[in-house]
Amino acid sequence: MLQNFPHGPLAISLSNKHVASFDNVRGFPPSITDLLCIAATGGGLPSHQLYTDDSEHVQHLHHGAIVLNGIHSFNTQPDLAQRCLTLHLKSMKSKVRRSETELIKEFEADLPAILRGLFDYISGILRRYPTAETMHPERMVEFVRWLSAMEQVDGIPAGVYQAAYSHSLRDAELDALLDNPKLNPDELV
Repeated sequence: MLQNFPHGPLAISLSNKHVASFDNVRGFPPSITDLLCIAATGGGLPSHQLYTDDSEHVQHLHHGAIVLNGIHSFNTQPDLAQRCLTLHLKSMKSKVRRSETELIKEFEADLPAILRGLFDYISGILRRYPTAETMHPERMVEFVRWLSAMEQVDGIPAGVYQAAYSHSLRDAELDALLDNPKLNPDELV
């Protein structure tokens, strides 16, 4: 459970993974929210250098994907909501559910084609990234620039993905405010 994860081990966990994933998240205190915000933007935490009294050491946190999954509304802080891409998934119908063994077998059979497709797609984005222009700059502007390059690769009109991301951020910020138990609804008026 992320909410019970001590800060030091969480920071170590975040700094040692390409994708950090936490399942069944129900909520977390503001200090964990702050740590996740720092990790999302690639910051660091100062601490003392081991076996010294005066040397500072900076533990650089993860600068990549952090996956937070849960069925409860757990993102109640607008600053974290601005750093998230929120996805609301539909429940899977029982008739289409398959065993993990089946899924792994099919995934392994398709893995070469999946990897080739991902590598081709990412290389196309990387070719366009240096000249990609942001039409809807947000706090995570480098991600918006990536979306701009994706629009070019996909042949989508400029700004479509970027606007969808901006809209998603506004919805997440509103949800964070409305789901915050400490918020006084009268303050919104």
